[in-house]
Amino acid sequence: MKSDPIIFRKRPDMKSVAWIAIALMSTAYVVCAQVPAAGTADAAAARLRRLGQGVMMYANDNRGWLPSSPGLLATYTTADQWFGADAVPQGFLQMDEAAKGAAIEKDSDVRFLAAGLRMTRIPKPAETPMLFLRVPSSSAVVICFVDGHTETFTPAGNRGAASPASRPADE
Repeated sequence: MKSDPIIFRKRPDMKSVAWIAIALMSTAYVVCAQVPAAGTADAAAARLRRLGQGVMMYANDNRGWLPSSPGLLATYTTADQWFGADAVPQGFLQMDEAAKGAAIEKDSDVRFLAAGLRMTRIPKPAETPMLFLRVPSSSAVVICFVDGHTETFTPAGNRGAASPASRPADE
């Protein structure tokens, strides 16, 4: 017996379509709820991890030396990583490295702590802070360490447990 071609099949009833739409919308809601908001500690940690990756790329290209100024990281990082998506200074992309470094030091909420160090001379990279960011929506602080992992510190002084995603992947 031959089956009917697709064009001759019955249209699905509207109950099925409605249930599929509800299932898709609820799935989208769950996915969106898991994405960190811009002011959370998770978003700050993700931002610092991206900046830390830029610092590591700079160190790879410069025989293990960390940059002496944040302006030297301009080709390895983006402006929104330093300032947040809505706070990039006017004309930042057209500035030279020295002007970018001055703008980052003046206007960015990220502080670069390990300027001018050599990677091979840092005795404990997992304990040496490299980048520092105070979370705007709370009084928590996020620190990116030289080995690339981030930790969140709460006002009570409790260290936030670093999630597996905050640790660099083993090579």
